Amino acid sequence: MISKRLAAVIVFFALIFAYAVPQAFSAPYWLYDGNAFAQVIWADGTPSSPDQQFYGPAAGSVAAAVSFADGHAQSGGFAASVSSFAEGTVGHHSTLSSGRAAATIYGLANSSYIINFDYTANPKTEGLISSIAHAGYEIAGAHQDLEGSGHFSTIVNGNDWISFYASCQTNAISGSIETSASISNITVDPYNSSAAPIPGAIFLLGPGLVGLAAIKRRFKK
Repeated sequence: MISKRLAAVIVFFALIFAYAVPQAFSAPYWLYDGNAFAQVIWADGTPSSPDQQFYGPAAGSVAAAVSFADGHAQSGGFAASVSSFAEGTVGHHSTLSSGRAAATIYGLANSSYIINFDYTANPKTEGLISSIAHAGYEIAGAHQDLEGSGHFSTIVNGNDWISFYASCQTNAISGSIETSASISNITVDPYNSSAAPIPGAIFLLGPGLVGLAAIKRRFKK
């Protein structure tokens, strides 16, 4: 026959196990990825150097002939950043480079979340050289691109995932251009933080307490 104290300890740890194990396997997790592209092109449109593309959390791509193109993408630590450089010679070569990096959180419940991040994205256009730069977020069926720099906060419905990204592209027919974009200090929190959701396993608490009370009455007899 087990003691009353041991029975209480067994019930207590059974409840902890029933709650913690499902939560551990369903906890949200982050994935990081990036891709970079670079190409140098002759005036007739044929590539003088094969286009180069690289993928991964840290990606870099370089193409060179008379002119030069360079793209980089990096993500990790709740942040993503990209940069690209292109230098062209009018009548001979044009260059194109780009980068895109993303930090994506998966495993979210179908609920509302408040997201926050800092961003910088400054596109440029000067004569025969131009660049595109964006930072922003994406959810299923919607996305928002941001330019300039600052802090961004909004409420979104996170159905399984939310992705945060930075992207840029440079194109130079004559002259050189460099641009970059970044997103950092990303946070994702339940919108209604004052009312914590009740996990399904917590409903085992009722039967557990009933069992504990029955054990207590038995020992009193």
